[in-house]
Amino acid sequence: PSPAFILYRQHHQSQTVAANPGTANPEISKIIGAQWKNEPEERKAQWKRLADEEKLRHQQQYPGYKYTPRRSKSAKGGSDGDSAVST
Repeated sequence: PSPAFILYRQHHQSQTVAANPGTANPEISKIIGAQWKNEPEERKAQWKRLADEEKLRHQQQYPGYKYTPRRSKSAKGGSDGDSAVST
């Protein structure tokens, strides 16, 4: 489930892109992030409630779900310090 800011960002994405044609996605993210930061706490609370509702729906739909991140392929190369060295 998405956190409150991600829901907010998704909601404002197309409007922000339309208002800033040709702007790269990282810059769009910065613009929306600044808007989020300036939102009053009451408005942020509305988005947090929506995120909580989404989380509850997800828990009901997938009761045994547990997030398990995948390791990137580059981390399997042995340069991450996990390889044993005999001396």
